[in-house]
Amino acid sequence: MDILSDLHHGDLFESFRILFENRIGARLFHPIGLDWAEKGYWTYADNHPMPETRDMIRSQYLDFKASDGLSPDGTYYVRQNACHGNIYKMLSLDKFFKTPIDIVICSVANHEAPFWKLCQEHPNHPKLIRQTGNISESINYEIIKNLMIATIPEVPVPEKVNSVVYHPEFSEDVFRFELPTPIAKKRITNLMNCLPNYIPPLPEYFKLYESYKKELVEFDWKMHGILGEDGNLDTTRDIAEAIRKSSFIWHTKFGGDGYGFSIHYAFSCGRPVITIGRDYKNKMAGKLLEDKVTCIDLEKRKPGENIRLIRELSAPDKLNKICKEARQRFDEVVDFNKEFKNIKEFLGRLQ
Repeated sequence: MDILSDLHHGDLFESFRILFENRIGARLFHPIGLDWAEKGYWTYADNHPMPETRDMIRSQYLDFKASDGLSPDGTYYVRQNACHGNIYKMLSLDKFFKTPIDIVICSVANHEAPFWKLCQEHPNHPKLIRQTGNISESINYEIIKNLMIATIPEVPVPEKVNSVVYHPEFSEDVFRFELPTPIAKKRITNLMNCLPNYIPPLPEYFKLYESYKKELVEFDWKMHGILGEDGNLDTTRDIAEAIRKSSFIWHTKFGGDGYGFSIHYAFSCGRPVITIGRDYKNKMAGKLLEDKVTCIDLEKRKPGENIRLIRELSAPDKLNKICKEARQRFDEVVDFNKEFKNIKEFLGRLQ
């Protein structure tokens, strides 16, 4: 089986690689080469108002790198993905039409129409799958007949649509559970890309972070991500190590996540999160959260009480207990093996 998927989110594409290559034994490709955009098949950047930014985004996702190579038989391109430590397969537009593609996956609304067109024009007429992991995403059910849903649906999926609800998979070996190592200064780590964002209402979330950081001076505070003062972490192994070196993961995200890789990574490693529970009501990660058991919900108490609670739960015996509870809740909520059976049934029903 040969599959092409767009690549807009690295962790999501890696989850596809684990599913289709590791579990099923298929070959997974993503587009490479500016021809995809120039001929109207890759439109992820088309809605951006600034031409210079559109060109930059297209180049970021589609340009070849000097280190890219060809497969031994010359039928596709290969790239070492440093973040996840795996070899990714890529198809130029001309090689796409020469490859016996069975499935095409679009993970953004922009690609629904052009990828549907790809399926019509490819000699194999591959099946089109739409994947969604964000809240409030629009889906054109006139052309989307197969849907992979990595969130809790806000509205019912039409009966005529073949669908499956699932958790995108990641390596539980990389994001493995370990109890915290006793250290002189306990740590609170933020892994959200844009916490210090000044577009309302996000500044209030950054002010909240700063207010707790000011009070909890006995903790070592780390802020990673695009706008984080401690910068991006290069690989998923770096992310996992940062989580395991932490006592708590700070995760106050306005509106929550549809799925949320970072919060699931934290629970897989067995680290409680400091969060705002209402942002995860009716969200997939909401099932992981239980105040004072697997997380600290800042809206349950006044700030002074929360500060005392964070200090209390950071004591070694209590921290070990809440870390074990976090990992146990992950095991109760997420079962990649069980969900794989559901996904296989979904793939067997493709329209």
